Amino acid sequence: MVLLREEAAFLRDQSSGLALARDRAHLETERVVKTAREAHHRLMEAEAARETAVAQLEVANTGRTDAEARLTRATAHLELLTQMASKLEEENRTLLLQIQTLLSQNHELLTCTLENRQNHQLEEAALRFVY
Repeated sequence: MVLLREEAAFLRDQSSGLALARDRAHLETERVVKTAREAHHRLMEAEAARETAVAQLEVANTGRTDAEARLTRATAHLELLTQMASKLEEENRTLLLQIQTLLSQNHELLTCTLENRQNHQLEEAALRFVY
């Protein structure tokens, strides 16, 4: 009977040790599960942040592409305007030379007309004086 009691005590100790080990394993499992859930939650947040960043990058790339297209059009327009301005400057120089030529011709014509008028008046005065 003593042997049975000793064996029962030994088995109770073993059972208590196993229960304690089971409880520790259960706590460790809960801790690991909690850590895994937290890691999964962080992973999901990181994935959502990555998807948001990818969407923002796509928007930025679209904006950049649009801006590059506008810049290309503006550059072509600027080149066209520059060519037009150059042609207009050349036309202005040509017109200025024509105006200067016309002014010179006008001045010569006016001078000639005044001289003719003056000569005509002198001739009239001479004719009046003679008669």
